[in-house]
Amino acid sequence: MASLTRRASARNMKHEEESTPALDTPYKTRTRGSAFGKIKTLATLGIFVISGFLGYNAGNLGRIVSTKYFGGSPGTSGPLAYAVAYLKGPNSNVTGVIHFSQPSPTGPVFIIGELKNLDPNAERGFHIHEYGDARDGCMSSGSHYSECLVFLVRSRHGNTWTKDPFGVPHGGPKDLKRHVGDLGNIRSDADGVARLDFSDNIINLVGPLSIVGRTVLVHTGTDDLGRGNNEDSLKTGNAGGRAACGIIVFLFDNTLSFIMFGKVKFVAALALLTFSSASAKLTCETKKEVYAKAVLKDANGTQIGVVNLYQASNLEPVKITADIKGLGAEGKKGFHVHEFGDLSGGCASAGGHFNPFSKQHGAPTDAERHAGDLGNIVTGPDGTSKVEMEDKQISLYSGHRNIVGRAIVLHAGEDDLGLGGQSDSKTTGHAGARLACGVIGYAPAPTPAA
Repeated sequence: MASLTRRASARNMKHEEESTPALDTPYKTRTRGSAFGKIKTLATLGIFVISGFLGYNAGNLGRIVSTKYFGGSPGTSGPLAYAVAYLKGPNSNVTGVIHFSQPSPTGPVFIIGELKNLDPNAERGFHIHEYGDARDGCMSSGSHYSECLVFLVRSRHGNTWTKDPFGVPHGGPKDLKRHVGDLGNIRSDADGVARLDFSDNIINLVGPLSIVGRTVLVHTGTDDLGRGNNEDSLKTGNAGGRAACGIIVFLFDNTLSFIMFGKVKFVAALALLTFSSASAKLTCETKKEVYAKAVLKDANGTQIGVVNLYQASNLEPVKITADIKGLGAEGKKGFHVHEFGDLSGGCASAGGHFNPFSKQHGAPTDAERHAGDLGNIVTGPDGTSKVEMEDKQISLYSGHRNIVGRAIVLHAGEDDLGLGGQSDSKTTGHAGARLACGVIGYAPAPTPAA
């Protein structure tokens, strides 16, 4: 696996021409136990079931995940987190799909994908940006993701990550000092196509430093990896404008273990707890309060509102506000968090209600409810709705209740809160078709009023 990764990195990414030791310290903490062996087999089968359900090419997805990330190298099996980003350019024809997979919370993230309509035979900056805020296309994604200001200290005792109180400049993927989101350059061929197949040891899909709910972005210029001898080089790598971007969303994560049954379900659930609570590869102080947004669009792609989410701490409820328009007839409409942020097939591909604990559908105040059951919003006679609510079942912080990278879905009908006696009352609240939806992504704190 290590040699494969190095070959792929050399082929697809522009790195420094220096001899840099492999960042292999995280591998030392990973173990392969009998319980994970069972999970490996069942999770591989589950991948084919879920990919078929979602309409993805099961053979291809199964090959990518089960063969590349579960097989081969000792010490690389374990619970799985899997995410995807669909990139498009607001002012260009650049498009693409990027897949992210992390077999272990202490291991690397593997990145596979393809981008089209780039400049031919060119290297283009490729970064993770701090926000998944889609209000203004790629421009509202913020700067390079560098929440945790860290640098690598190598010694004869091993590699350790240390917080840098003075801030970290932009750098290359293998630099001792770099932004978390600094993934270097991708390289296009003569047809303007870039095929990605590499790994990164710093980014995560799980834990407090997860890149899920943030934006992956390709630039119009080449990243100089911080070697341009000017101020912008140490901030952005002089990579130029923003050609295309996409929010990184969960396709599925370690809640996959909850589809298992019998005794193995218990073993898998135990592994899930271990996976989700494990320490991230990078440890540092993070912001105490979290902001997120979801831009709601209807079936025609028309924006009908922005949902604002805020959580002061992981012990406080999530506060939700929104002003939504174009809702049609007066009345109540179901309002839920759905399990996937994948909107490649419109709202239909967002999956079912976010339900990590396998409960029945209910009202927001019920003990028995899906985590994503937020009840109804009320539409006025003018087709608008002003939303103000808070909920303690969901969270913007890492863990089983985290909704960042998932989707908010607004339904055409009223949610009966599980009390309607319909065949789907205990699963969907009989709320009808999906009227609008949006991905929940991290967002900046609002600007204080003057």
